[in-house]
Amino acid sequence: MIRLFLFTIAVCGGLALAIPAAHAEIDGHGPDAWRVTGVAANDVLNMRMGPGTQYLVIGSLAPNARGLEQITCVPLLIPSIYNRLSETERAALPQRWCLMRTPDFAKAGWVAQRFLMEDGLEEISGPGAAPGADISLKTIGDPLIDGAAALVRDLYADFAASG
Repeated sequence: MIRLFLFTIAVCGGLALAIPAAHAEIDGHGPDAWRVTGVAANDVLNMRMGPGTQYLVIGSLAPNARGLEQITCVPLLIPSIYNRLSETERAALPQRWCLMRTPDFAKAGWVAQRFLMEDGLEEISGPGAAPGADISLKTIGDPLIDGAAALVRDLYADFAASG
């Protein structure tokens, strides 16, 4: 009887440890917050009842909405699957839609992922960009990481200029 009890505790403990690991692979440890991007200042991003334009609009987000929480996206593509796809297979994928929620939990709905970007990344023009080169840099506010990104950007700009 005691062995059965200890076995049950061991199995339940193992399952409790395995569930967070499985969840971590699904969400890929993505960003904690998202923002709206690519929406005109005089427009809104529609939030829909389901993942597609055929679903009813149930709300909207301002073009500068920030701090959004991503619940899930479809189609679900974890990195291990996405990285195995060829460029042709990736291009053939349907548009990706994400279920998003506002930070105050007042609104939730599906939006096209192409209108979302990680919150906290600001796009700036690269100061060392070669003339005519379309090089931009996203900063996160950490001097070490932003400095490394600037170094890589400058290396690419130098390579493009020498080409």
